[in-house]
Amino acid sequence: MTTSSATASQRPSLSDQVANGILDLIVAESLEAGALLPSEARLAERFRVSRVVVREACRTLAALGIVDIQHGRGMVVRNWSPDALNELLRFALRRNVQLYDDLLEVRFALETQAAELAAVRATPAQIRLLRESLEASEAALDEFEQLARADVAFHDAIFAASGNEVLAFIGAGFQSLLVEGRRLTYAGSLLRGETARVALEDHRRILAAIERKDPSGAGQAMVDHLNMTREVLLEAHKLMSTYSTPLRTEEVLALAVESQGRDDGEPSHVAPRNGDEPARA
Repeated sequence: MTTSSATASQRPSLSDQVANGILDLIVAESLEAGALLPSEARLAERFRVSRVVVREACRTLAALGIVDIQHGRGMVVRNWSPDALNELLRFALRRNVQLYDDLLEVRFALETQAAELAAVRATPAQIRLLRESLEASEAALDEFEQLARADVAFHDAIFAASGNEVLAFIGAGFQSLLVEGRRLTYAGSLLRGETARVALEDHRRILAAIERKDPSGAGQAMVDHLNMTREVLLEAHKLMSTYSTPLRTEEVLALAVESQGRDDGEPSHVAPRNGDEPARA
């Protein structure tokens, strides 16, 4: 899976060449999701390689989310899925929570475009789904995990309503990660003395613009919403900066919740892990 201009030392391995050959086979035969691919033995014969090489190529394609290896059945074509992108991003964000800032910059580009397109292309059924997501958010204002899922479902529905399959695919690749990211934004809202109703009202404005088929209004409402998200993330980062060891998102949220019950408004002096004290200037 390299370019044809690669030097001899950079030429794809035999298993990569077979993986590319299987991809060509899927495209050439227009194989749909669920279609069964030739057996390992048949593929080895087709590409004139050992079954070990075919097995390695299949594992590569499975890791990319292109095929699924099913015990007792063989290898089948998978639905077009953002799972591989999702897992890569999940790993990166677990290693460095600061990357949520980078992800937010990407959201500005993608979600503004998605909102504008949804205002032009959304079907009645898709608008109904957006309304249902808002209702679910309203019903879950006091239940963070349910609220976070409803919040993400709203943004997912906007990507779907954009009518752009590639945009929806990319969006789905990171939206499911944002349930965890919502811990940071919710923590930031608490530290600003705000509630989840602020984001809910933003969502209402986005939906209203989509319903009246106003792409510029929908795009601007999304920009305003993401700017609010940036501001509350900054508050969460201020809290994290008072600790000398990295905090997990659930720890940041717990500290923000705890701070609401303190008269002085200061974060707890008891660190969540390792007995670490907050760093003081």
